[in-house]
Amino acid sequence: MGIRGLQSFIDGKQWYEEVNIRDVADEWRRTKTVEPVIAVDGAACARHIYGTADKFCGGQYKQFRESCRTFVQRFRDSGIRLVFFFDGIPVEEKMNAWANRRKDRLWQISELFADFRAGLSMKERKFYLRPEAVVPTARVIFGTELDCNVRVATGDCDNELAEYAAREDHCLGIISSDTDLLVHEGVPCLIFFKHLKMTSSLNARRYNPADIASKLGLRREHLPVFASFVGNDIISRSQLASLHDNLLSRYGRGSRVENVAKFVKDGPPEDVTALCAYAFDDQPNHLEDEVRASIDSYRRGNAVAEEPTGDGPWGELLRLAEERHVTCKMPAAVYAVMKRRRFRIGEVLEDLAEQRPTGLVLRPMRARLYAVLLRERGPDSAEVKELMPMGIGNIREESVAVARLPTSVPHPGLRALWQQEVTYSRTVTHLSSNGILSRLEFGI
Repeated sequence: MGIRGLQSFIDGKQWYEEVNIRDVADEWRRTKTVEPVIAVDGAACARHIYGTADKFCGGQYKQFRESCRTFVQRFRDSGIRLVFFFDGIPVEEKMNAWANRRKDRLWQISELFADFRAGLSMKERKFYLRPEAVVPTARVIFGTELDCNVRVATGDCDNELAEYAAREDHCLGIISSDTDLLVHEGVPCLIFFKHLKMTSSLNARRYNPADIASKLGLRREHLPVFASFVGNDIISRSQLASLHDNLLSRYGRGSRVENVAKFVKDGPPEDVTALCAYAFDDQPNHLEDEVRASIDSYRRGNAVAEEPTGDGPWGELLRLAEERHVTCKMPAAVYAVMKRRRFRIGEVLEDLAEQRPTGLVLRPMRARLYAVLLRERGPDSAEVKELMPMGIGNIREESVAVARLPTSVPHPGLRALWQQEVTYSRTVTHLSSNGILSRLEFGI
């Protein structure tokens, strides 16, 4: 995730500062009157907290809940408030990276089941797939039970994390596992979960983006160009393989990260067209657009292209859905479907060498859910594009026709379904008896 090989490179160079987070907070309070805050990558945090808990029997959620409580309390004991940011709407520019990661996971799962069939022990086997409900559960635990500020992104979560950290003067920095956040404009510093020690003193490694840029021989504003030519979730490493080979010949035995930094500096960094002409002499015009999209993705205020909300009844519903989405009052996929984004179905612990994908089996259920969500949008809501595993190493996009609701089931409208009134419970009972709303609640 993030910029390929950057963390291992800067760790090897020791381009960080060992800090005691409690001491950092105490120093902050000596000159400030506002409570210090740290912005947290919620999904990365959930994966970090879940750690080595069982992954094969559905999930250890009691243990996970207590671990979340301990995590938040350690920071509160240090006088630090945490603000959690979670992914919400899929970002189209990063869809290929998402699909490639799913393919890798599918191969891991396939190898796991092959070992099961061979009768091998699982005790020493490293396996990184978390139970599916860990991240959604974390949103509820942090927000409802632990009373933290939880925000669900309406665009790229990295952008919203970085924007918050840059905008809020009382934000000490970000905790994440994503090296992209070293490149986003305005981020004061980054702490990786990998090096966070959950002792009473909260020791960690603090990475300063400006210092890292300087050590690479660059200015901080050149980091987006540098990251784009190293490789990230928009420009894949395979697209850059020829460039990296050429740079090895051009600069000698330096690492890929160092060679790209020299290439950008010599470029010069402002001349993206010239850099692309050297990097992609076979198809510079096509890939220049991708490089510029990558660079722009790190800029503050960068907005993902959105469908206009409009002023009619559907526009009002979208605005209401967004309010409920960002405050974690409904599953994140609901707003994504309403915004007509591709519905992503991730990998689960199933043996695709022996059975049909669960996502395919459940497709008729999702078609009914789409009908409930898109009924009021209008006649152009006849299908939803899905991106899902269809076999080992195979991620396929298909269009799914929205189901027809039975004429015997009245659709009261989404606003009525979302109202917290007596009429809501009656609607729930009526629709649940027809197998719709219960699936809407738990299916997406």
